[in-house]
Amino acid sequence: MTQMRTLSPLPPDERPRLTALGLARLLPGVLIVAAGVWWAWLHVPALAAESFWTDELISVGDATYDLIRMLKIQGADIHPPLHTFLLWLLQRLTQSASETTMRLPSLVAVASGMTILGLAAWRRLGAWPALVFMVLAMSSPLLAGFAGQARPHPLSFGFVCLATSAWLFLLRPGRPD
Repeated sequence: MTQMRTLSPLPPDERPRLTALGLARLLPGVLIVAAGVWWAWLHVPALAAESFWTDELISVGDATYDLIRMLKIQGADIHPPLHTFLLWLLQRLTQSASETTMRLPSLVAVASGMTILGLAAWRRLGAWPALVFMVLAMSSPLLAGFAGQARPHPLSFGFVCLATSAWLFLLRPGRPD
């Protein structure tokens, strides 16, 4: 009989086993991630439902310049250049400046932000509060509207959710404040 090779430094009899109880504990996290992916998938068709509006045209227009000119323009703007740089990069990679392509980073930022915050709530508060949070976040017209705009605000939302999740992770029970 040959022994299986693994990366685990523990002997085979001391390795943690995946049991039905262990899988059941992961179910809320799987549901939260699935809800975030489902929400994003439902909103993809809405990305091309309307043409660009004035503010989006400015963002997309700035992303059509060469990199140096775009960064010079962004240096004089009140918005940080990360969003415009992402649009610039996406446009170069896909060779498209369509509504769907340029709004896709916003959709990913909002869906990821909701999911990350939902997972942090699950870890900190438990399964039911986290699932309730996801239902409320997924039904928010504000988040649905943000997800469909080629503007820097949804990216800010994603970063705020990431920072809040990191903060909640650091406030785990039993840790002195």
